This record gives sequence, structure tokens and C-alpha cells, in this order.
Amino acid sequence: MTVTATAPTILVVFGATGDLMARKVVPSLHYLMGKGVLPEKFHAVGFGRRPWGDDEMRTHVRAILNERMPEATYADVGALSHLFTYARGTFDDPEGYDGLSSHIAGIEARWGVCANKIFYLAVPPEHYRTIFTHLAESGLTEPCSDLSLIHI
Repeated sequence: MTVTATAPTILVVFGATGDLMARKVVPSLHYLMGKGVLPEKFHAVGFGRRPWGDDEMRTHVRAILNERMPEATYADVGALSHLFTYARGTFDDPEGYDGLSSHIAGIEARWGVCANKIFYLAVPPEHYRTIFTHLAESGLTEPCSDLSLIHI
């Protein structure tokens, strides 16, 4: 059976600089990319408080792959790290979610579609309620509809 993922998808990882990102998220995405089951339009956004930009996020992903996935080829490392960007914010600051919303809107505008959004919380459980509340208040959890499609 062949699985084909076609829906444009944006994965947002809260706590992108932490241990779960290194142990679970990046290796899983490497595996899925190797199997050819990531959507053609797939993007991962790391969200955290460090004063990083996209280059630092990609360097972090490459370092994870080099350390934990020595079998990863140079091309795989480059291809996977290129799928990542970074949005800065803290879990309890609404402005961070505004920035994240703009970041995601920019990706969707480049693609010309409203994408599915997956939120991965690689954070301690005491942060869940804060993150979920801010995600809902920011509108990031609203599903795609005819009204939310981006037309270019």
C-alpha cells in the first residue's frame, strides 16, 4: 500500500530548541521524508524564546541530524533543514502568537492556499493550557474554509 500525503501542511513545534525536538520530531520527519510521505507543500516552524532566526533553526536541525542520525546523507540533511523556519515568542505572550500567525500567513501566501496546521507541544505539561488558550485566541486553530483561502 502506498500512502500519498497531498494536503499542504505546516507543523509548528513549541519548544523547538529542546530535547523532544532532537529525540522525536527531527528523526520522525527524517524518516517520513525518506519514505516520501511528507506532503509536497510541507513546512515546519520552530517556536521558542531564543533570539534565533531561520538560519539558526536550520543549523540546529542539521546538528540534530548529524548527531542522532549518522546515516543521513548530506542531501537529506540539507533538504530537511530547509523545511524549517523559526518564529520567536514566549508561551505566555500574545504578541508571540501574532508573530507566529504572520509567519504562517506568509508561508500560506507563498503557496497560495490555506494549509493544515499541526501544533506539537514539546514542552512541560504545565504550559499546555497557556499555549492552547493563546492558539485559540490568535485564530491559528481555525480550520481552512472558503473564507480563509488566500488568493494570489
